[in-house]
Amino acid sequence: MHRIRNVKDHLGQEFKTIREMYLHYGLNESVYYQRKRIGMSLEDILSTPIRKQKNNCVDDTLIYKRHHIPDEFKKRYQKAINV
Repeated sequence: MHRIRNVKDHLGQEFKTIREMYLHYGLNESVYYQRKRIGMSLEDILSTPIRKQKNNCVDDTLIYKRHHIPDEFKKRYQKAINV
């Protein structure tokens, strides 16, 4: 939940909420809190651009590694996208 309080960014600009601040910098909630969790400074959190995927595609190998998808599904999935 977002706290209702005035917050300042690394440049001293005031915002009513944390949400208002990260939205001002073009971030979403997930990115802001993930960066905060790994220990990034507020300046780095707000000034580091969001990484874009080429052609808005997701790297399939990352999906397989993260979710341990069975080989059978991988084969069917590859066939479906290569049609």
